[in-house]
Amino acid sequence: LARGDRLFVLSDAGVATLLEAKTGKKLWSERLGPRLYHASPLLVNDLVYCLAEDGTAHVLRWADEFEVVAKNALAGGCHATPAVSDGRLFVRAAGHLWCLGEPAKR
Repeated sequence: LARGDRLFVLSDAGVATLLEAKTGKKLWSERLGPRLYHASPLLVNDLVYCLAEDGTAHVLRWADEFEVVAKNALAGGCHATPAVSDGRLFVRAAGHLWCLGEPAKR
């Protein structure tokens, strides 16, 4: 992921790293756990969503210091990158489609 002068990368082994884009200097690098990550991370506002294949979801703050905002477990494995639409987060897991967010106002 790229935003401003920062780059965020997530390895398949679950190592999340934030870098200065111009120099490649590591601002932080942390292992999210002993899981595999196949889905691409997703940046929404100042939050980075990282979904592991076992359904574990880490939400990180886009900041120069490492911060886990939330950690959740979704039923079923997850290999697909989440999507955002109308203020909702859609996550496809094995046998489930999760819609996270406020209900639509009619």
